[in-house]
Parts: sequence; C-alpha cells; structure tokens
Amino acid sequence: MLDHGELVPSMVVPKHILVKAIREIPASVFDAQNEEEVLFLRHKNKPYEKQEITFEFTRDPELLHQYFNIYNAQCTLFPEYFEEEKEYNRNGHILVVRRGNQVMGGARLYVCTPRHKRKMLMELTGFNLNEHFAELEQKQISYAELSRLVLLPDYRGVGVLKDIIVNVYRKCRALGVDRLFATSTLPHSRLYKKIFNSAGLMDSYVHTELDFPYYPGYDDVKYYVLSAVVHKSSHAVAASTASETAHAVTLE
Repeated sequence: MLDHGELVPSMVVPKHILVKAIREIPASVFDAQNEEEVLFLRHKNKPYEKQEITFEFTRDPELLHQYFNIYNAQCTLFPEYFEEEKEYNRNGHILVVRRGNQVMGGARLYVCTPRHKRKMLMELTGFNLNEHFAELEQKQISYAELSRLVLLPDYRGVGVLKDIIVNVYRKCRALGVDRLFATSTLPHSRLYKKIFNSAGLMDSYVHTELDFPYYPGYDDVKYYVLSAVVHKSSHAVAASTASETAHAVTLE
C-alpha cells in the first residue's frame, strides 16, 4: 500500500491564503487532463539538492523511530492488522530518506521467497497473489511488496520518489526478488508506474482488470494492484544508474 500522505481533513481556508496558494500553482496544472497529470505537474519541479540527501536501508533504531513516526502520522493504518504491521516492520527492509540525522521519509520492502512463504499486507484483505499471478508458484519466484512509502510535504518531488524506487530496485536485485507489487489509488498507481519505468522497472503494470478488495473501513477508496518485473540484466542496471544521475529529466 503506497501512502501518498496528501489527504487532509476538510477545513475552512481564509480567502487571502487561498488566493496566494492558487497563484503559486503552475499554469500547466490547470491544463492537465486528469488527476494523474495534476499529481505529476504538482511535484515534478520541486527543488531537490541530491547531494544533501541520503537513501539507505537501515536497522538504526533512531532512524527507524523517526520513519515510523512519519508513517504513523501519514499512513492509513488498520487496527485489524496491528500485529501484522509489527511483523512487517520487524522483518521487512526499511529504506529511510534522510538529511544528516533527520529522516524525511522512507518506504518498506517485505519479501516472500519459495523457502519462506509470507502473506503480504495487500493479502490481508483476502486478495491472493498466487491466484492472480500463477507464475509465482509455478516458477518458484521470489517477490516483494513495497508499502508505507511516505515523505514529508517539502520533499514530495518526483526526483526524491524516483531515487527511492531506484534504491528499492537495487535492493530487490540484491535479495534475488523477481517481482515487485504495491497497491494505491488509480491516479497514484499510474504516477508510480511512470516512476517505476524511469527507474529501470520497465515491465510495470497497473492491473485495472483485477478487483482488489477494499481495505477495512475504507469502502469509498478504491485501490489497484501495481506490479513490476525486476530485471537482472546489465541493460536494466544501466537504466537504473542513468535514472539516478538524470533525476531532473521530465518523466514521459
């Protein structure tokens, strides 16, 4: 479940603040044809000083504490899955995005291998990955779920998101993962698909044909399955490296 952390409760905004906010929105956003394009245009030009930001998978308790605080504040959490969340945090691979010792966000990677069968967060809804992706069982494929991807508001730019995915991709390769899965709303899934492609995960798909069950208590929010093949060829590695060094290039 990829959490974008942009949904906030309705509130009354003073007129002068609203006018100022509208004036700061790029004109191109008003010409966007759909929500996916609006999301991309909103985030693509955020300043990103790459040399000041570190992306790393860590077990450092202080860094993890900061990351968990961010995701507890931003994520859609389900009381029904509290124990499972603790398991995912304990045995998952946690990527943090930090500037010095200050964490600005991160993501969680949870892996299932033929020898260590595990139920993913997305499968707690009753969805079964093996039923819809038969090759996982038939070919004894290792796969992973990317979830709890969160960033503080000032860092929600395409450049940061892309470098998160590049580092997740490299971790998947190091762990021998062949397939990567995630869930999100349709506009965000399509945005993440673009970012996946730019990071070297070229065979990525938003599975609109699959009827993914609603998460508990969120019957009005429809989520979709996003999948990607983790290529291990030198071409894929080159694409990933090129993406990292060209993070300011517009995604198309």
